[in-house]
Amino acid sequence: MANQSSKLPKVSSFFDEDPLSYDENSLGGNVPNENPKIKPQGKLNKKIDAKKPTFSREKLPVIDPVDVDRLGAQYAEQARQNGNPISDEQGALIIGQRNTQNIQHNNYVDSQETAQRARQAHYGEIGKAAIGDVYKDVSKDVLDIFQKEGQSLYDEGYDEAEISKRLNEKAAKIRNDVVSLEGRHKARSNARSYIGSFLGTSKSQEKNIEDMRGAVKPLLDEGLYDVTRQILGNLEYEREEIESIVSNLGEGSKKELSSFPDLKKRRGGWDPLNFEQKFDHTPLNENQQQQLDQSILNVFENDPSTNLILLRKAYEDKGVRWDEFSDSLKKGIASGKIKLNDEQQRATKDIDEPPMKFLHALFHTIGLKGR
Repeated sequence: MANQSSKLPKVSSFFDEDPLSYDENSLGGNVPNENPKIKPQGKLNKKIDAKKPTFSREKLPVIDPVDVDRLGAQYAEQARQNGNPISDEQGALIIGQRNTQNIQHNNYVDSQETAQRARQAHYGEIGKAAIGDVYKDVSKDVLDIFQKEGQSLYDEGYDEAEISKRLNEKAAKIRNDVVSLEGRHKARSNARSYIGSFLGTSKSQEKNIEDMRGAVKPLLDEGLYDVTRQILGNLEYEREEIESIVSNLGEGSKKELSSFPDLKKRRGGWDPLNFEQKFDHTPLNENQQQQLDQSILNVFENDPSTNLILLRKAYEDKGVRWDEFSDSLKKGIASGKIKLNDEQQRATKDIDEPPMKFLHALFHTIGLKGR
């Protein structure tokens, strides 16, 4: 009987399967069992291996029931050619059993995936509840982070008690970091500090910026960039200052800017402390405009995710006005050569406005337009 069984054709060849994925003798040898024992294939979630629950996600091929008799006859013919005489009906039963086995395996995979998604959703809700209990004004991005954290801890195999414990600890830490940052002193208390920051001469303001970088690091490490920006805005930091605290220019941007010419001299020696002096702005000439347009294109080619606010400031330091930068950027976008990501797209509304809004309004009031 065993010798005859060894001459049976490989059932997997009729299903376009990997022949190693099944024990070909599991179907009962020459005469198929009318009630075969179905064994879902692969590593199934009967027992948790270490911590992480696993199960086979690979589905097996299934044939149309109308093809069972035809393939069964082909199977039987190959068996007879191998010296193992079985009937077409027996061949059809063998093929039918394998098809049933594959269907049950696939159904098991579907049920496991559905159950796993439900468990992930459950632990994701636990994550959202953990931060919501200690941080009443929590934003959507924070909720999303905690939802993913809960799901991730489940995928790592932790039980519900440990997941809740870790999430609650993390929530308390983030809330403490937020409260600590919100409780810091306002960025400025008088117009002098605004002007010192505007002129780039306020050492105390530079130190304040550096101190804030350290203060926001715990939140940035958790990916809470938008939360950090909102808090810094409430502390009266301008957008350029906020971005200098939470972000930086990439090496690709810095390299391009290092070769960009200094255009400050075209301003005619304007002294921002001389309030009686009329602001005289000399437009870019044709060659300078081409240089600016190409330079911005180069930045996006080398550093496509560059921070627009910091990039504008870097060009301003080279003597390019905010509106000249904005116009050149729009030109590149319109040509299709510059593609903005979501964060850059959100920053465009700030690019269309002059930086340091407080100073812009103040200087405009006293007769000085622009920066």
